Amino acid sequence: MNSDQSKNVTIEIRDNIAVIWLDKSGSEQNVMSFDLLSDFEDTFLSLANDDSIEGMVLISKKKDFIAGFDIHSFKAEKKGDFIPIFEEGHRFLQYLEDFPKPIVSAVHGVCYGLGLEITLACQGRIASDDSRTKFGLPEVKLGILPAGGGTQRLPRLIGASASLDMMLTGKNIFAKKALRMGLVDEVVNQSKLLIAACSMVKKLKDNAFQRKRKKTLMNRFLDHTFFGNRLVFSQARKTIQKMTKGHYPAPLAIIDCVETGLKKGIKAGYQRESELCEELIIGDVSKELMNIFFTSTEKKKNPITSSFSRIESMGIMGAGFMGAGIAEVSIKNGLDVLITDVADKSISHAKTEIWKRLSKKVKRKAMTSLEAKKIIHRMRGNVTLSEFSKVDLVIEAVFENMNLKKEIIADLEAQTNSNTIIASNTSSLSISEMAESAKRPENIIGMHYFSPVPLMPLLEIIRTPFTSEHVVAASYDLGVRQGKTCIIVKDSPGFYVNRILGPYMNEALKMFDEGVDAKSIDSAIMKIGFPMGPLTLMDHVGLDVCADVISEDRLLAMDEKTRKEVSFTAKKMHDEAGLLGKKGGKGFYLYDPKTGKKSSVNSSVDSLIERGNQNKIPLKIIQNRLLFSLLNEAALTLSEGIISNPKDGDIGAIFGMGFPPFEGGPFRMLDKNLELILTQMEELVDQYGERFKPVDFLKEHQKTTKYFYKS
Repeated sequence: MNSDQSKNVTIEIRDNIAVIWLDKSGSEQNVMSFDLLSDFEDTFLSLANDDSIEGMVLISKKKDFIAGFDIHSFKAEKKGDFIPIFEEGHRFLQYLEDFPKPIVSAVHGVCYGLGLEITLACQGRIASDDSRTKFGLPEVKLGILPAGGGTQRLPRLIGASASLDMMLTGKNIFAKKALRMGLVDEVVNQSKLLIAACSMVKKLKDNAFQRKRKKTLMNRFLDHTFFGNRLVFSQARKTIQKMTKGHYPAPLAIIDCVETGLKKGIKAGYQRESELCEELIIGDVSKELMNIFFTSTEKKKNPITSSFSRIESMGIMGAGFMGAGIAEVSIKNGLDVLITDVADKSISHAKTEIWKRLSKKVKRKAMTSLEAKKIIHRMRGNVTLSEFSKVDLVIEAVFENMNLKKEIIADLEAQTNSNTIIASNTSSLSISEMAESAKRPENIIGMHYFSPVPLMPLLEIIRTPFTSEHVVAASYDLGVRQGKTCIIVKDSPGFYVNRILGPYMNEALKMFDEGVDAKSIDSAIMKIGFPMGPLTLMDHVGLDVCADVISEDRLLAMDEKTRKEVSFTAKKMHDEAGLLGKKGGKGFYLYDPKTGKKSSVNSSVDSLIERGNQNKIPLKIIQNRLLFSLLNEAALTLSEGIISNPKDGDIGAIFGMGFPPFEGGPFRMLDKNLELILTQMEELVDQYGERFKPVDFLKEHQKTTKYFYKS
């Protein structure tokens, strides 16, 4: 056994097999870059001429295999900038595929993007059975496509239908599923990965290796017949068009590349892959999606420099939908959780629902049964308040009632030690008011999770004038470890996300009051990229929650001019007719009691609310009234210091309320269209009133810096 080494690659010789250990210098992960690719090529060139070497194994010294390509290097600005680079990548990977000696990729951990494309070019593929081992081509999430031959080799290996499913969703494929679909040839325990890979090299050299993959009759029809292929591509295009409404060009480009390669050959496929990927990189959509990715990555770093004690255990007051969700993201990420509720059945229900979701992962081979049991055992319910003396942080997730929350904080302060952080998961109540009534106001903080907690990526950390810096730092660190993207927000009614949602939803209600039908309002905003309309959103949130927002205290806090602009429609629907929205089967729409699916508009609302005469407002006006209400309020929150920078405002709107990612967020949208938006807002002032008047901050911004971002 001997070895040779460069700064990124170590070569170890085992029984005439070159084991190529990937170990990118100065990086926690093997992220592919031009220098690593250069080392790769030098390595293979040296081994090609060594007659003593029978074959190679690619394997990682790091916790993951290859996490993709360094997208910071995607700097193309004009046509032709990137095509030579793609062509060089295709040449090298074709060289790997045609290599005269067998190459086996031995994968443990993440194998994404170019990492998978390199693996596809190898003659054999083997994976560890660890739950961390997963494969994916996530480029579509960045608005681009796999440009290392992924759109060509993957369909030839696993078929057009399965490969499109992978590439159009960017989904993870775990090891056992990868074996079933033919993405890998073998799955073994991590301890046996290298031995098994060396054995596969020997078999490939001796032509003694046979692939075993069962294909259903449907797979054979879809992937290996002219009519089957045509059906796959036709259906894929229809589905993508319906989902993206033409806002995201990458999925259709991926379909185009796959179809070109299968119809005209792999060289034509490579060329199409290069051309379309370059177009996507130069385009605006990929720039915005990459900015979101960069911001999300940046947000993993704690912005608070104060030292703090890491939270290892936590308590949760309230085992309802939100409390259970907070518990789930905590125990899944290694935290011990004590949870209590006035109703024992709520805790049992929470545990049952969490176990159901863990069991699905076990069934999909995304984790083992033992791993699932370890996770669920981190959560202990039916505890007394005195047991919270052992935890580092307690989150209250009870009903939105200020007096109740103050009582709970007082009880918790009596039972916990002087360093215990007490967080409120309120979505709208004042954290400062809670802190003012507390004995240790410096330990009080807001942690506003979004529903459903396991799926929604955003967490608002709400600081008050009293909150200690180490408390903010520890809470932020906890949020990141729970898998959340965190923004720090100054305490204010609605914080950030609900604050900008307020005028947006109120404007939808005002149009509804004028007589515009619910479907027209909702579909108008969905056409410009929002995932659902504002009236459907109110139904989903719950009309009881919407009614609470328009409380007497809130109204008294408003000036008279603002109060006159408030629509009381949602409050009337709840208070006078008992409508709850989706959870009660009736709101602005009617919902199927069995499936929960929206069935039709609830026409009975017309008898309850005094409305205009089916006012026909042009589509663009509906869109502008909704959108500009939101943009104006976002600018106001920045001017008031509710958020500290435009990045927080953009990521908060995208992850918290579904602002269209391809637009980059409210502030990036303003950067691109400020002059036009201000002109159109002034036009709306003339038609609909002073609420559309651009805030002074925007006008000043137009005169001075003009841009929220430097580039």
